[in-house]
Amino acid sequence: MFSHDEPDSFQLQLMTFRAQDEKRLEFIQTLLDERQSLSAKCLVLDNDLEIQVKARRELQIKASAQENNPFVLLLVDGDHYIFDQQLLKAGAEGGAEAARLLLESVKTHIQELDDGVSSVYAGATQWRVMVRVYANFTGLSAALLRAGFGKSINDLIKFAGGFTRGQPLFDFVDAGTEKEGADHKIRGDWPKTFPCEASLG
Repeated sequence: MFSHDEPDSFQLQLMTFRAQDEKRLEFIQTLLDERQSLSAKCLVLDNDLEIQVKARRELQIKASAQENNPFVLLLVDGDHYIFDQQLLKAGAEGGAEAARLLLESVKTHIQELDDGVSSVYAGATQWRVMVRVYANFTGLSAALLRAGFGKSINDLIKFAGGFTRGQPLFDFVDAGTEKEGADHKIRGDWPKTFPCEASLG
């Protein structure tokens, strides 16, 4: 038979079990949150590695290019020159469209330089266009989120990926979280052997 104290004992055990269940749920939620955070960081690193490998391969090819195959280089500080918000919201498709529009704009500018008189820009309309956009993905994503231009850092990653894949000589590169990281990359010493006829930045 049950004693008068047993119901109270069962109630205490039930409360103990509930408290333990709550702690287990909190622990599981913590693990899930950490996993999501790590997954986002891995996406950033994978994207950066892919871009860096692609950029290095292209730079090696350009280093051996002949002087009769010139190009124009556009360096963009992505932390200070932000793309149209509608394109940013469109993810990868927006990135590809941004690359297309930027290419058209650069070509238009090059055509204006080729006045048919100056030998410096002779044949400029035939130059290839190489674009490097450098930005602090973490900081820029946070700023865009505060402005309501996305839901997570993945939105910027998708945009950058679409931009990079949109044109063969275009790259959107994560310059890291250090202060003025993008500016440091842009001011870096580019190989002097490149047949680069003009630098825009």
